[in-house]
Amino acid sequence: MKGEETGAALVRLFPRIHVINLASRADRRREIDAQLRRIGLSLEHEAVRLFPAARPDDRGEWESIGARGCFLSHLSLLRQIAKGDAPAALILEDDCDFTPALGRGLAALETTPWDMVYGHVHGWGDAGGLPEGAIPCPPEAEVRTSHFIGITRDAAARAAPYLEAITRRPYGDPAGGPMHVDGAYTWWRRSEREMPVVCLSPPAARQRPSRTDIQPHAWYDRLPALAMALQTARRLKHRLGG
Repeated sequence: MKGEETGAALVRLFPRIHVINLASRADRRREIDAQLRRIGLSLEHEAVRLFPAARPDDRGEWESIGARGCFLSHLSLLRQIAKGDAPAALILEDDCDFTPALGRGLAALETTPWDMVYGHVHGWGDAGGLPEGAIPCPPEAEVRTSHFIGITRDAAARAAPYLEAITRRPYGDPAGGPMHVDGAYTWWRRSEREMPVVCLSPPAARQRPSRTDIQPHAWYDRLPALAMALQTARRLKHRLGG
C-alpha cells in the first residue's frame, strides 16, 4: 500500500483526523502537513482538522505547563470525538512522522477488532520480539508517547470522564493524579481490561526529533541560532536512524 492508497485507508479507518498544534509552532504545522501530503492528504483535506493545543498559564499539579497543555488537549479532543458523528477518529500530535510500515499496519487494522490503536509499540515493545501487524496490547503494557492514537467514539466517551477525574485529583493520588497523557491512557486501559487495544508493529508512526513544548526548554533551545543548529542536527540524526 503506497501513497494515496495509504491515505485513503487512513481516512477509511479514521473518518476524522485531528492534529494537535500550538499556534506558535508554524514549523510543526509545515512538517505534519508534509507528512500528510506524502500519503495524499494535507491539513486542508476535508477529513483533517487542526486542533489548537491548550497552553495553560501555569503547570498546576503537572510536571510542566507543556505536559498539562498536552493532557488538556487530548482531553478536549476525546470529548469532541465522543460527541461527534464519526465512529472513530485519529489523534495526531504535530511531531508525528509516518514510517514506511504505515500501509501494512493499516491493512492489518482493517481486519482486526479494536477500540483503541497505538501507531507504535514504544515502551512496551522496546525489547523487540513482537510479531508484525495489529497486535493485541495487554492492559498491563506501558506504551509511551501519544503522537498517534486512534479511538472509537464509544471508547472516547469512556476515556474522557476518566481523564477528567485525573484533573481533579492531586499529584501522586493513588487513584491517579496529574501525569503525562500517555501515562493516563495506560491507567485508563488498565481499568478497561476487556477493551480491544492494538499496537501497530513495526511502528507505523514515530515521534519526530524536535524542540519540545512538553518539558521546560534547556538554555540552548532558547538561543535562536543555536536552536536552529540543534534542530538540523536532530533531523539529520533522525534520518540516519540514530
